[in-house]
Amino acid sequence: MSARYRELVLQGPEGWILGFAEGYLHGRGVRVLDAAREGFHCVPLRERIADWIAGGEEIVHLVVREEDLSAVNEALQAAQQHARLRLREEHAVRGARFHFQFTVYSKSHAARIRKLFQELPEGVMLSADTAFEEQVDPTARGMKAYAPAHPYELRATGNVEGDVWGVLELHRKLRDEELVQLGRLELVRDGPARRPSRRALKR
Repeated sequence: MSARYRELVLQGPEGWILGFAEGYLHGRGVRVLDAAREGFHCVPLRERIADWIAGGEEIVHLVVREEDLSAVNEALQAAQQHARLRLREEHAVRGARFHFQFTVYSKSHAARIRKLFQELPEGVMLSADTAFEEQVDPTARGMKAYAPAHPYELRATGNVEGDVWGVLELHRKLRDEELVQLGRLELVRDGPARRPSRRALKR
């Protein structure tokens, strides 16, 4: 996956950054993603401490497409007219990923879940080590759910990776499946972070 996104780590007034950016970009077809709010693991301990020290401010991880970066920078420049905003870091992002595993004993339930992995969003794939193991035991037919053997069983484990928005779309759908255990939703960064000066954002 080549870098297709940018992650902008911004510090500014609490509850304000995302709303301003979305409002400013409304009608341009530009989407911005608040990574932490969507469940991505991207807030290290040092940021939590910085949030606590800042008081009244927050640190937000906005993810935007490379082709939309100039429009987002324009929105952030406009934001400077209303409040102090600081760009803490900037990362090139290649995509996103998460681990999953599940065991299902109902054939119809298994078919529903498996369909989600067969009809992946555009730009999303399963890792090479992903495995689905299906077992059918006719001799166990009619046994109760708590019995050690089941007439049908589907086990799966693997990783989903690819386009940020596509991976997030699949993760959202799988959250509704109680039997699917999901690992951390992560951004796949490309190289070290760019760390600007500590002055307010000036692009």
